[in-house]
Amino acid sequence: MADPCDNMADDIAQLIDGALAPGRIDKVQGHLESCPGCGAYYDGLVRDSQELAGFVGSLDDVVARIETQVTEKLNSNSYEQYVNVRRRTMSNDFLKMTLAAGVIILAAIIGRGYFMMRDKGEEVTIAKEPTKIEEPVVKIEEPAVVEDTGKTEDDTVVAAAPSGGMAPLPIELPKPMFVGTPTNIMVPNMEKVSGKPRPPFYAPVGCVNLAAGKVVSSTDELPIIGEIEMITDGDKEAADGSYVELGPFQQHVTIDLEKECEIYAVLIWHYHKQARVYFDVIVQTSDDADFITNVKTLFNNDIDNTAGLGIGTDKHYIETSDGRLVDGKGTRARYVRLYSNGSNDSDMNNYIEIEVWGKPVE
Repeated sequence: MADPCDNMADDIAQLIDGALAPGRIDKVQGHLESCPGCGAYYDGLVRDSQELAGFVGSLDDVVARIETQVTEKLNSNSYEQYVNVRRRTMSNDFLKMTLAAGVIILAAIIGRGYFMMRDKGEEVTIAKEPTKIEEPVVKIEEPAVVEDTGKTEDDTVVAAAPSGGMAPLPIELPKPMFVGTPTNIMVPNMEKVSGKPRPPFYAPVGCVNLAAGKVVSSTDELPIIGEIEMITDGDKEAADGSYVELGPFQQHVTIDLEKECEIYAVLIWHYHKQARVYFDVIVQTSDDADFITNVKTLFNNDIDNTAGLGIGTDKHYIETSDGRLVDGKGTRARYVRLYSNGSNDSDMNNYIEIEVWGKPVE
């Protein structure tokens, strides 16, 4: 006798979608009432469909904001700079269709596996809660003592160890964590990856993180994810809920140190949960909140002057838990501004944390 569960997966899916033939509805519903396994499968699909509908609905505000920003860019005088916008943005309907298709495919795979196991006579256990998968962690050894030459193997400038009055900055790094397999990132003017921890960076004794808890302003006042104040809240981890996502295209954030300070290092963590390269990264300082006078550039890897602040000579780099350390060279300033223009992953701009190491001017 044929197993009544055979070919039931398609009927269950059609029943949920309202596409099941009227003559089959009573039969399938009766089977669901008598078969615990198929009943649990049905309940799981219904729950997933409801969660998907809620999630897609929550995207409306985000998509509307992105569309507004795109429209503003197209209507601005910088249209030529954003000529590729149509290629680089998704419409509301396309985004929702993509998400829905992903859930349907996942449900089909799970259902097929379930019925294949039944056909083989294997016991099927349906978990009430999803199994939590631990994220892989990339282990990084402690830095070894190295000879101070002024540069690392990947040409990153570091301060040579002085004889006195200087000490390594007490930088606390977040847990290294890459999720997924890093892809072969093809970006011009790319920095060579050494795979080794950054050597200690020496600065005058008594330097502190001047940016901790300070006020941050941004060109995107309503981030897509997170809040602007998270950029200086001390949380450098790559976990969900620890980063800020600003809108597409060029954006910048500005930190007010509240008084003139000597800046010896700026550390940036954009997003180190994946191997990403952010474009047009520029770090500037000024004693003017509008960055009109006394502006100094500490870092610039804008290779084609997209930001309009000059062609940079610094290299693109891959985000890691070490963050990017920019030598402040003892520059005196009150404000620190950081630019970016999306990444190889998307047009969005992300920040986990920014630290500014130095000392207030006495």
